[in-house]
Amino acid sequence: MLQQLHGMHFHYMISVWQNNTYHSAPYLPKTHGTINGWLNVFNPAAANVRWDHMKRAFFNIGVDAWWQDATEPGDDGNSLGTMERRNAYPLFANQDLYNSQRATSSAKRVVILSRSAYLGQQRAAAVTWSGDIDGTWQYYRRQIPGV
Repeated sequence: MLQQLHGMHFHYMISVWQNNTYHSAPYLPKTHGTINGWLNVFNPAAANVRWDHMKRAFFNIGVDAWWQDATEPGDDGNSLGTMERRNAYPLFANQDLYNSQRATSSAKRVVILSRSAYLGQQRAAAVTWSGDIDGTWQYYRRQIPGV
């Protein structure tokens, strides 16, 4: 299917989530890289395991871009300390993905759509969307302070 899409000059983006469940193939037990089921992006070993799965399942078959949904973890601790630093989570999540793809191949541009943002993540080819919101002025007004 991806070869056909590419033949028609289409690109394919797939949604990937930072949280793993016991039923997903790349589930990492808490002691090996998760924060209450969320990928511990501050742990390079956990990020490497995740990329290995993403590479085999998606990148190797031609996926062109990543929609990093749920790049905001819960309130548990992580290897950098308390989750007061959780705002940095999307930066690390997007940098890990960017660096992993670039280390695998320089032949394809990295494109990431991320639900959450942190200063500097644009250097990791990440474009931010504001999440699932209603299309009303009230919701738009609430988005401005979050930018």
